[in-house]
Amino acid sequence: MTLSSRMRELWQYRDLIRNLVARDLKVRYRNSILGVAWSWANPLLMMLVLTVVFNLLAGRSDLRHYHVFVLSALLPWNFFSSSVSRATSSIVDNSHLIKKTYFPREALPISIVLADLVNFVIALPVFFGLALVSGAPLTWYVLLLPVTILVQVVFTVGLTLFLSAVNVFY
Repeated sequence: MTLSSRMRELWQYRDLIRNLVARDLKVRYRNSILGVAWSWANPLLMMLVLTVVFNLLAGRSDLRHYHVFVLSALLPWNFFSSSVSRATSSIVDNSHLIKKTYFPREALPISIVLADLVNFVIALPVFFGLALVSGAPLTWYVLLLPVTILVQVVFTVGLTLFLSAVNVFY
């Protein structure tokens, strides 16, 4: 099967992928007190801890806008690490679905990466808000953000497809 035919097949099952993404997001926040606000609270709290530990306690107070720098690294890292850790076992975890009906198996890891992408996009306004409030300069490089996000998503999807396939055997 060629790559283009696999892509066409995935496109035909886009409603399934959309439903898997929606299911993942609903399950993730169903019993949470803060709900989707965890997409904002988690990186902010982690940023606060890292800023206190590495900037204030380590005596490096000369770094301006260190908290914005930390958050700019945390958001893509959280997206990547969550996607890889959850999507690696997605085929094994959903074996009951695979045994019941036919659909492209790639839909499972892709849906997890897309659900984590939604969380990443939800958290981006927090980053921009923090940068604007703290006076951190935003340059025209911000316009390249969609390209870098696309590259990261493609890389993450590729890695999770490989790891989820390997995980079936090991």
